[in-house]
Amino acid sequence: MDSIQAIQDEIIDEFSEIGDAFDQYSYLVEISAMLDPMPDEKKDKEHLVEGCQSHVWLYVSCVDGAIDIEADSDTYIVKGVLRLLEDMFNGQSPSDVASAEVTFLNKTQITATFDADRQKGIGYVIKDIQKQAAALA
Repeated sequence: MDSIQAIQDEIIDEFSEIGDAFDQYSYLVEISAMLDPMPDEKKDKEHLVEGCQSHVWLYVSCVDGAIDIEADSDTYIVKGVLRLLEDMFNGQSPSDVASAEVTFLNKTQITATFDADRQKGIGYVIKDIQKQAAALA
């Protein structure tokens, strides 16, 4: 399995080839369809990320020493970002996820079309994933 940083580098390369912020936004919507649906029974208040403009549910577990994230949102663009975060973190150790520096959002134009509240919300999602991973470490 590639390291978290190597996966981020791949995401950065992929998004730089896509083009401008609007093309990247369209790609996020496209990959949102690749996010596995989260079972409805996990879409409860306990798994809802506080502070997000959209509804975002996270279920982070550890299977055989590796992080497994299930996530969902009620907006396509956030689902696309969740898909990238799953790609980056699933299969990694809890301690690596908890301490990872997430840089791909700043090194691409992914969030260029997001308003300030949506940008903060994505930050809350990342913090929540890392907090849950730290608890599992």
